[in-house]
Amino acid sequence: MFAKMPYHIRNATPDDMLALEKLLTAFMQETFQGLWGGTTQKLAQDGFGAEFQMVVAKAENQQLVAFAAWISSYDLHHCIKGGEIIDMFVEPAHRGRGVVIQLIMAIAPKFNNRVVYISKDRQSRTQAPNVSISGAPIVFREPIVMCLDALFGD
Repeated sequence: MFAKMPYHIRNATPDDMLALEKLLTAFMQETFQGLWGGTTQKLAQDGFGAEFQMVVAKAENQQLVAFAAWISSYDLHHCIKGGEIIDMFVEPAHRGRGVVIQLIMAIAPKFNNRVVYISKDRQSRTQAPNVSISGAPIVFREPIVMCLDALFGD
């Protein structure tokens, strides 16, 4: 296990576009063995609350090393507003240091009185774990250890 490192978690800004492009390229290559199909222009247009929001993690060297993007959602089962983390990535050298937990903790308060759900949706096109935030009681779907390992590498 790696030693914990201090990270600064904050909302992404337009000044982060080049670093986000690098992180998204690495994310797509690792997760889907393909290229990122977006552009920084489209990311800037659709991000920052227009279609989705992002938080980023900055390491001590001031480099962005992780991101989490989320959208607002609605839980029809409980008739409550919530959110869903749609993508998340941490550079391999920074995994196992609690970065993902910090990213989730930065997002969760944006959905007042909501909790984080973590599940592994085997039917999704990405086969990647899914994280949602909603107002129902805390529930971790699927074996939590498997999900945390798949998501966080911790």
